[in-house]
Amino acid sequence: MLDDCMDILKIIPMNLVHQRTASWPFFPNLPENIIMTDFRCSILHSLECSMKYILKLTCSLAIMAVIGLGSAFADGKFDNAIKARKALMSLYAWNLGQLGAMAKGDAEYNPEAAKTAADNILSLATLNLGSAWPQGSDSTALPGATRAKAEAWTTYPESANIHKSLVTAATTMADVAGSGLDQVRANIGAVGGACSACHKKFRETE
Repeated sequence: MLDDCMDILKIIPMNLVHQRTASWPFFPNLPENIIMTDFRCSILHSLECSMKYILKLTCSLAIMAVIGLGSAFADGKFDNAIKARKALMSLYAWNLGQLGAMAKGDAEYNPEAAKTAADNILSLATLNLGSAWPQGSDSTALPGATRAKAEAWTTYPESANIHKSLVTAATTMADVAGSGLDQVRANIGAVGGACSACHKKFRETE
């Protein structure tokens, strides 16, 4: 690159060289070849400084990119756990929604469908998914990736106690959901209430 710069400097207009003589007030008769050499050296020095700056900037950006990539990989280690939790919540919502629709009269009561939905909720509530809630996978550590508050971990076992109430309510619902619409209506509040209690305390609002 410096060789290319030298070629460019060879064709610098002489009027620019003469302008350089303004910086030599004490040597008005200095030979032009010396002035030209000084002028070219000044430009080369500026180019060299610029190239060094660009090189340093490029290296800095490369280092920042590597650090950022490492951070992304570090955050990504919780991706599957968070996906599993979200899938769990979606399944809760789907099955509870079917019972809710029957309870509100938006869907016709069907004993088999009600029993199936209630059994599904109980199965979900009794899954051992502790591995889907690793320390450090909260909304404070990973903003935007999850809505689970850090308090779910820092106040433990409070969240576990709320979950026990969900298991109790889901067990009762599974026992009676196929027995009649009145049984669904009488027990759906306890199931939904346990879910809401956990969400209000341990889930960020949208």
